[in-house]
Amino acid sequence: MPLLLGYMSCLSHAKVGHVTKAFYALENFMENLGEEIAPYLPTLMETMLSALNTAEDLKIKELAVSAIGAIANAAKELLVPYFPPVIESLKGFLTATSEEMRSLQTQALDTLSVLARTIGKDVFGPLAAECVQLGLNLSDTIDDPDLRRCTYSLYSAVSTVCPDCLTPHLTAITTVMLLGLKSTEGVMTHLEEDKTFVLLDDEDDDDLDDVEKDGDAILTDEPEIDVHEVAGFSVENSFIDEKEDACDALGEIAYNTG
Repeated sequence: MPLLLGYMSCLSHAKVGHVTKAFYALENFMENLGEEIAPYLPTLMETMLSALNTAEDLKIKELAVSAIGAIANAAKELLVPYFPPVIESLKGFLTATSEEMRSLQTQALDTLSVLARTIGKDVFGPLAAECVQLGLNLSDTIDDPDLRRCTYSLYSAVSTVCPDCLTPHLTAITTVMLLGLKSTEGVMTHLEEDKTFVLLDDEDDDDLDDVEKDGDAILTDEPEIDVHEVAGFSVENSFIDEKEDACDALGEIAYNTG
């Protein structure tokens, strides 16, 4: 760990590729540290907070936010002294409206969920209601499956700390989740005449364009199709992930809120 921290302190933020690899190595190393992270915590958090406050590249801020989540998993209550500046940074990211902030906001929600589960009820509880409102504001204004599924995880985490904070918003929260479960957005039908379709990953954008040009139908935009003409379906990964996280969150919220 000292060698890795020393290497990171020498890195220029301009070399985003090198910084990314260093953060990746750091997160993997911290997975098995647990309470042994304590001696390194001041240096770690100084590095992370510096990146949050001074890095101009949003990717580096995103890496720092992700690393803080990994640190929280290992340090738990030991992170309490650093919680105020961390939460202020996360709240700033989550109230931004520009499109370029989406990836950073998704990671901020993930890390906020980790903090809710690890930092302790006494510390996170007073902010629980505000965090729920941040999630609701985002899902009301931004149509993005990755961001929505991260709000589900946040609500689920908050339910373990302060279930009463969710009660006034349960109708709004569960409505969004159920709509996500029922949605056919991202689902494509492939007709019997198209025998060559494959399940598409997010990276297959070029292939997806070709498929659409060939006349394959999108469920939400096309007339009803005879089921006998359908050879199969493909679903974008982000929408599958959203449905899976919605199911997990609904179960945990129901258990914790009664």
